[in-house]
Amino acid sequence: DLVRERTEELRLAKEGLEKEMAARKAAEAEIIKAQKLEAVGVLAAGIAHDFNNALTAIMSSVYAAKESIAPGQSAHERLETAEIATRNAQSLARQLLAFSKGGAPVKKTVSLSRLLRETACFAVPGSRVRCELTLPGDLWPGSVDDGQIGQAISNVLINAEQAMPDGGTIDVRAENMIVGDDDGLSLDQGRYVRISVADQGGGIPAETLPLIFDPYFTTKPQGSGLGLYTTYAIVKKHGGHIGVESRVGEGTVFRIYLPASDDKPAPEREKAPVKARGGASILIMEDDALVANSVALALRISGFRTEIVSDGAMAIDRYRKSLEDGSPFDAVIMDLTIAGGMGGQEAIRYLMEIDPDVRAIVSSGYSDAPVMANFSDFGFKGVIPKPYELADLLEAIDKVLADR
Repeated sequence: DLVRERTEELRLAKEGLEKEMAARKAAEAEIIKAQKLEAVGVLAAGIAHDFNNALTAIMSSVYAAKESIAPGQSAHERLETAEIATRNAQSLARQLLAFSKGGAPVKKTVSLSRLLRETACFAVPGSRVRCELTLPGDLWPGSVDDGQIGQAISNVLINAEQAMPDGGTIDVRAENMIVGDDDGLSLDQGRYVRISVADQGGGIPAETLPLIFDPYFTTKPQGSGLGLYTTYAIVKKHGGHIGVESRVGEGTVFRIYLPASDDKPAPEREKAPVKARGGASILIMEDDALVANSVALALRISGFRTEIVSDGAMAIDRYRKSLEDGSPFDAVIMDLTIAGGMGGQEAIRYLMEIDPDVRAIVSSGYSDAPVMANFSDFGFKGVIPKPYELADLLEAIDKVLADR
């Protein structure tokens, strides 16, 4: 009896040690992934700002050129093709921003049911694969950047589609979860929405499974190795978790945990069509001349009066004079970072002293500044991350003017 008792004690001790070692190994793997994320993020941050500035100038210029040509002409059709190409480049820009160093999501309360339906509809069109969604009616909303999370889920769906070249079904499910300390997840306790994406593909070999979230790792001849890595980065920056289970011949299941929100999602609004405005005046603070001139031209075509300054000091001086002249600007679009000069975050403090009701919109090609995620805490009334389409800029302007 004593031998059996000691044997059982040793067995239990061994099991406990194995569990502890497995947990430690998993934690070490998470640290290594985070370090890789940081390393690639440094590179991404270095090019994201200039890339997004250039893309913003292109998008505004294409719009302005298209408006000057009658529909039906060949040049108009070519410009429409250019618009489609810039939207594809915009998707690439979002991926750069998703894992750029320190990039913070611009969060709001979102219906995850709606986001999943929309993403599933557009992620795998025209393929032999179909998505089946199981979404409870009481699914909690999430506090997320819907653009980033949409990109993350789309990447997982595309990966599932590519795992089934002969067709099949992708099973997409979501459920409410309460996560505790004993769940073995690298998450804080609280309310989460768990999204599961299961495919019927050939599965992932055990030796490959630990590598799928690594940057540039891919088993596909045409793959970049950034899709799942971008998804991992996005989910982590949302305070969530992503895991994967797979066996060769049995398919793969990805599970994404996203923090739930206690608030209700704002009702969805249709994006207003681009149309002429009633002459509101906009001060544009931007040090990149290409961006400033192209955005100003696009806004003038849309009915605004515009003026350009290249840094915060000039913006403060010009705004003060407009008040003294009795013709104040209706809104100010302010670049967050000005090379060698005063940027938007510093300039807004002076503008608020001059006019506490200043209608300022912060804009940037960087995603690492807290002001972009929490713009109202710094005195801004709106935010417009670069690159943006004119329709998005007009919506931001309309919103800050409507709040007056």
